[in-house]
Amino acid sequence: MPIGYVDFQPSTALTFSTFPSFSVTLPASDSTSGESFYIAFYTNDPSFSGNGSWSTVLGPASVSGQTVSFTGGAVSPAITLNSGYQYVFCLYEVASSTSSSPSASPSTAPTPEYAFPTPTATMASGADSFSLTYNGITVAATFGAATTTTLDVNLGQNNDDVTPTISPADNATADYTPVIYISFYNGSTSTVTLGSDSPAVTLTDASLGATACELDVYTGNGSGSDAWQRIASGSFASGTGTIAAAAIPDGGSVQFAPGQQLVAIACNTAAE
Repeated sequence: MPIGYVDFQPSTALTFSTFPSFSVTLPASDSTSGESFYIAFYTNDPSFSGNGSWSTVLGPASVSGQTVSFTGGAVSPAITLNSGYQYVFCLYEVASSTSSSPSASPSTAPTPEYAFPTPTATMASGADSFSLTYNGITVAATFGAATTTTLDVNLGQNNDDVTPTISPADNATADYTPVIYISFYNGSTSTVTLGSDSPAVTLTDASLGATACELDVYTGNGSGSDAWQRIASGSFASGTGTIAAAAIPDGGSVQFAPGQQLVAIACNTAAE
């Protein structure tokens, strides 16, 4: 059973020759008796063998009271974590009587860090677009490829309607104010790729006074350790903004890993 996740995305490439060690202290309410603990690893980096799926990399842990510890060893060749990709470690437990070295890895996606209000738009497998309205603001988007798994989409304005408050708020471009946040949730255990271009987006908001808008992505998937980045921009006039599809920088692609991904639309002038 998964206990917790460490989810990060480096801003620059990192190379190391020793696998990381972990030490986790569990709450007193979590019994360690009769349990074995392991670390599983997930990445969407195509340079890793087995990318897009979970694999057990450390364990069983040494247990002392409520503390479980894993010691990482030397690796050869060295491992490189590349900028723009997601790397997730998951601590999970199994009953000791089940197996001393289980081959099974966690079978659930990380739970969303941020709770968004309803309604929800569901992009079922085979869909390449969605349209959703919240508080008079409509967002419609069409991706370059269809999803192969279900994606749940929600909108929020981060004005006490998202719990906890999104932090940091979208600050990709100076003098641009976030108008709406978009939560994409992939509840499967596989990464889905929706083309090599950003989606074509239409924003409708009759109360908004703006001349330009942009599509921003939070690279850390809600982890709090990365940054907001602009990936496409467009114009806004007479209550409607259009952001055309644009190539993802550095030859990347639109990928939704298991869990929640935050996106925002920000504009240069917001109506009071």
